[in-house]
Amino acid sequence: KSLSSFQMCALVSSHFSHSHAFDNLIVTLSNLSNIMKLSSDQFENSFGSSKKSQLATIAMFTLARIHGNHLREGWRNICTCLSKICYMGLIEDLISFHGVVPFPDTTEDVPTENNSTTISSSLVYLGRWILGGNAQEEIQDEEEVEYQRKSQETLGSSKLRELIEVSGLLDAEAYQFWIRSLISISTCSHPEEEKLAIHCLDILTEVILLSKDENLLIIWSLVLNHFSYLLSKSYSKIFSRAVTNLMVLSLRLIGYQEICDQVLETL
Repeated sequence: KSLSSFQMCALVSSHFSHSHAFDNLIVTLSNLSNIMKLSSDQFENSFGSSKKSQLATIAMFTLARIHGNHLREGWRNICTCLSKICYMGLIEDLISFHGVVPFPDTTEDVPTENNSTTISSSLVYLGRWILGGNAQEEIQDEEEVEYQRKSQETLGSSKLRELIEVSGLLDAEAYQFWIRSLISISTCSHPEEEKLAIHCLDILTEVILLSKDENLLIIWSLVLNHFSYLLSKSYSKIFSRAVTNLMVLSLRLIGYQEICDQVLETL
């Protein structure tokens, strides 16, 4: 019933072009989804065991995909949730250019493990086995697998790739709010935000690659300024990603006479 009520509110808000009401609806659903609140190690267990969070997630992304032209400030919540999902590695096929442009993963810190750590881990495992902990661990493993399955099923039902594809075809006003939200999240004002910002930058790049021509021309100066800012942050992980993504965009935009010189100058 609650889900149907949200859908009815979205329909009414869209019909009468009440963007403020639709923004509030998306913000409420994003809070109910808990995606922005949960850490990576908490997500699959907490999210996978919460039917409310799963339904709110599906509703949020579905309504944004269907009624996106009437969304304004709510795009920021969509952007944050998408970036968080990518950051946690919960979906693999959201960004298509990753498959054709090889570059190192700048978001992962490779852990180092010494012999003493390995030995300690082995002793802990042996102690659990002696104390009969295996049965309990198997039960926990089964629960974790089920929670993981439900999380993946929910994200699949949310049709996130379709949302990315449709967002490039939004009306001009909604599109500008969407792009500004992506730029804001990918600005990386603090070092601890860098990994999330990198994933948001990938989403921004993907959206631009899929955008219709008239939208590209409207926001390109804004996007160019953003990349110029990121390129000034040398010796950072997001600097490396910005270089790669700008080269990807240049292949898409080099044929536009209006912005060709700006693209080449930035490169």
